[in-house]
Amino acid sequence: MANVRHKKVVNRKGNFTVQEDQLLCHLYLSISQDSIEGVNQKKDKVWERITDLWNKDKDEHQMRSAKSLQSRFSDLNYCISKFRGSLRQVENRNQSGASEKDIVSICSNFLLTKLDRRL
Repeated sequence: MANVRHKKVVNRKGNFTVQEDQLLCHLYLSISQDSIEGVNQKKDKVWERITDLWNKDKDEHQMRSAKSLQSRFSDLNYCISKFRGSLRQVENRNQSGASEKDIVSICSNFLLTKLDRRL
């Protein structure tokens, strides 16, 4: 008999918008650094709280699962880490006369050539 594989049907949501990325980062920082709950919260509890707050305001954006939010944050965190590293490299060059805007522009161009398209 032939080995038949059944494809799992996945109900995918649309891509994240820039505003949703910003909201996700804001929620993560607010909850993970919450002085009332403490900074030593369990990972599952943090993402449960983020997901609850995210889905509470569903008129502004799509409802998302905790797994979806975690995955997106992981992608964002990867890119942020790469940006921070390249920013340090550019700053360490100590280019005379370079403004903050120039440094960020150089860093962004550097990243676009090095960073794989993960988002």
